[in-house]
Amino acid sequence: MINQALKVLKNPKLVFIKIKKLYFKIIESYYASKDSKELKKENEILFVDLGANLGQGYSWFSKYFNTPNFKFELFEPNPNCLDELKKLPSVIEGKVILHQVGVGAQAGSFKFYGLASNEGGEHSQGGSIVKDHNSDMYKASEEDAIDVEVINFSNYLKEKRDKFDKIVVKMDIEGAEVDLLEKMIADNSIDLVDYIYIEFHAQYQSAELSKKTRIRELAIIENLRKRSSVNYRIWH
Repeated sequence: MINQALKVLKNPKLVFIKIKKLYFKIIESYYASKDSKELKKENEILFVDLGANLGQGYSWFSKYFNTPNFKFELFEPNPNCLDELKKLPSVIEGKVILHQVGVGAQAGSFKFYGLASNEGGEHSQGGSIVKDHNSDMYKASEEDAIDVEVINFSNYLKEKRDKFDKIVVKMDIEGAEVDLLEKMIADNSIDLVDYIYIEFHAQYQSAELSKKTRIRELAIIENLRKRSSVNYRIWH
């Protein structure tokens, strides 16, 4: 823990990111409280946690979205994290559904990077199917990558839409969100989502790549803000 703190303090960019995250947590708390109060008036609501990791996001959101009409489904492709998620009381009791796959623009088997000890470790919050996701901090090892299954998220939403009055999505999929959201915008499956909390990750990439990714992120944000069907929130 101390070594990690020292590493952050020696890197001005990481310090900025930490301060930025703290600021957005205040904003996130405001919107989570506001959105949950609005949704309590509905009947059946599905909350989809994309990139559950060890359940941090679920634990936080479930404090707000906590009435019986909210149903949670968690997605996590990292088998190391899955072992821990299976220990959650809500998962053991069957109150929360755990999907042992990732999500993406298309289904298939993908390499999953960032779990080596000199990258993020086996429970890394930065594990990703995007090899250069954390390229500002390390070069992902092809040799240490593992194979994970990914589903077509648009198809999943289409299956769920008729079963729920509202759908809420937390999307923290470590760089894969750009391809996925561009696809969802192109095929209009984004309109199946009523509230979406998104973490973007361009800031973790090497300088040149980060600029290109940020242009794509801003185009996505602009499109979402213009849509009346979806309430877009930043998540960090």
